[in-house]
Amino acid sequence: MLVGLFSADLPQIHEEFAAALAAGDAAGLRRIAHRVVGTLANLSGGPLLEYGRDLEELAVPENLPILGPRIDAFRAALDELEKRLRQAFA
Repeated sequence: MLVGLFSADLPQIHEEFAAALAAGDAAGLRRIAHRVVGTLANLSGGPLLEYGRDLEELAVPENLPILGPRIDAFRAALDELEKRLRQAFA
């Protein structure tokens, strides 16, 4: 059930990350990262969970210039996790 919810929520997560990055909204990035961290904790997200926690801490206005590539890498890793979970629980 959690895998299905994660899969269904992933497109919205991507949209929210992209919108917050485009708007330069550090607080929004922090909120999204926090939400994803909670989901990853329920899915036993391992290193990806730690990466999300790091992003959550880094999401402050002065770090906006370095966050884009890090969030892009995080989003790609979320896609890979979702793919693996679907395969494992299909």
